[in-house]
Amino acid sequence: MPSLTTLPPELLLELLAHLLPSPYSLLQCALVCRALHPCARAVFFRDIQLVETTSSADKTHELAELLDSSHDLGSYIRTLRFKFDWLSPPGPPFVVASQDLHITYTHELQYYDDPTRYPDVVGALPFSQLSELRELVLGEGIMLSEPADQVVTILKMLPRLERLGLRRVRAGHPRKAGTSSDPIDFTEPARALVLKDLELDHVFYFPVCEVAHRLLQQFRGCLALEALVVRCRSWDGLFNHHTAWIPFLTAVTGSLRRLYISTGELDHGDRPPDGAGGAYGNSALHTNLLDVLRGCKCLRTLRLEYLLPSYLEPQASVPLHRSDFLRSLCVLFEDRPAFADYLEELSLHMVDWYEIMVSVDRTLGDRLARVLLDSSRYPRFKSLEVQVRIEDDMFSDDEVPALEKEDDLAIEARWREAFSGFAKATAGFVFRLEIERDLSLY
Repeated sequence: MPSLTTLPPELLLELLAHLLPSPYSLLQCALVCRALHPCARAVFFRDIQLVETTSSADKTHELAELLDSSHDLGSYIRTLRFKFDWLSPPGPPFVVASQDLHITYTHELQYYDDPTRYPDVVGALPFSQLSELRELVLGEGIMLSEPADQVVTILKMLPRLERLGLRRVRAGHPRKAGTSSDPIDFTEPARALVLKDLELDHVFYFPVCEVAHRLLQQFRGCLALEALVVRCRSWDGLFNHHTAWIPFLTAVTGSLRRLYISTGELDHGDRPPDGAGGAYGNSALHTNLLDVLRGCKCLRTLRLEYLLPSYLEPQASVPLHRSDFLRSLCVLFEDRPAFADYLEELSLHMVDWYEIMVSVDRTLGDRLARVLLDSSRYPRFKSLEVQVRIEDDMFSDDEVPALEKEDDLAIEARWREAFSGFAKATAGFVFRLEIERDLSLY
């Protein structure tokens, strides 16, 4: 009977992977014999997650020193995740209190106001030793001193990287993200890229336009993304968000299978940033996005997050009280875009206000149901998810005249009635409608 050490390495790695929930047992296996030692090390270092805190030792530098001391360890790492945990260092907070105001200032805010105090993991790691890395995720609180340059550098130094995630990463030198003024240099040869999955959930002041511009400049013609997640957390950043990613989407229409993207529409009183050339005027931002989506040939999953502004001027409220977004979706699907034969899942995440609402009615819902549930037009479509967050009044009646007055139950009933056509779909179709009430006062 063959012993454990005579098994093929691939099978031995699979067996040892079952010990991952118990790192101590895995380390004990590494000490059994020479045959098990390299396999146990390979499994132990395969997936690494580092959590930096405001009061912990610098774990990123410790990992860098470990990799420098044993150069073969880097070849074992396949997944590397970083995040920053908000823990206050010792010391009392600074508190200001009055009858109507209570402000607590803690050490976390020092980090929030000064991004250079966030951990700079990219500058600390020897990426040249991580040639086998397949997935890199930088979580909330991680800082990139020069985001565009460093993202390009990461992709150049990690030739086998298939997934890159930037989740609320901060820029080391905050500046309002505008459109890159430098034209794309098409004389420089494009570099090979195996990246399949890109996630960028950006915060305000992150230079998203510059990042997208540099990616197109360095890797044009080599982009074959299958999954793209690009979220904008604030309505105020939607213009730059669309300016960055609409050209990028155009470059990956032939390969993209999964898309999660934020969108919205310009407020009537809003003006595009300087240098926009009036390309958008007062039109909806989502219109430009949907025009690009028409050409996506392989899209299987589409997830759209529709944002509303956090504030409005009184004269700007009326144009938002309309159903342009849902009507535009109806037009898109009725025109049977390039991905009609492949679309399987659609998710819509929307916000509904008590006074200023994105209107929805049974006519639009039935119109959407008729086209998407028609198997001759969308043969693979099998799932619709609608998430609606109902927010409380954000303004007094003196600030913004009420356009409609409904309680939250009436609004919920209106949404359920609008999409009731999907609830009656044939067996096997998955329909989920989730309604969340946010009753917080502003």
